[in-house]
Amino acid sequence: GEVKDFLSTDILARRMRPLHDGTFEMDIPADLKYWLKSDGPAEVFIWQHRDGELARFQFLLMDKLIEWVDGAGVRTGQVVKHHDADAPLSYEEEIDFHVDPRPCGDSLLMAAQILSKVSEKCLPKSAVEFLVMKMSAS
Repeated sequence: GEVKDFLSTDILARRMRPLHDGTFEMDIPADLKYWLKSDGPAEVFIWQHRDGELARFQFLLMDKLIEWVDGAGVRTGQVVKHHDADAPLSYEEEIDFHVDPRPCGDSLLMAAQILSKVSEKCLPKSAVEFLVMKMSAS
């Protein structure tokens, strides 16, 4: 299972790089707090409210999207079309995706596993625990 190995949560987590730390010359939307990208097929966006509380989270894993929105809860789905991922999404921009009738447990589990293995240099433990809690609550 080469694909399985490639998609191993350990490897994906290890390959996550923070793009929010300003090492890339890019205009990052003000409300985008964390942006992680793996050279595998994974990307994480985490937005915050003005007061610093986390507001919204999107996890792209190949053609799967896992999303949590404050006040709306968790959704999963299939990505229909990708934006050109050289620039991060602003909060208003929508990824075009077909929402699953109910959240896909496998996707949520995979996202939670990857997140919980991401280095603390990339993402603080508190953010990880918060998001994993949100995903497992659904």
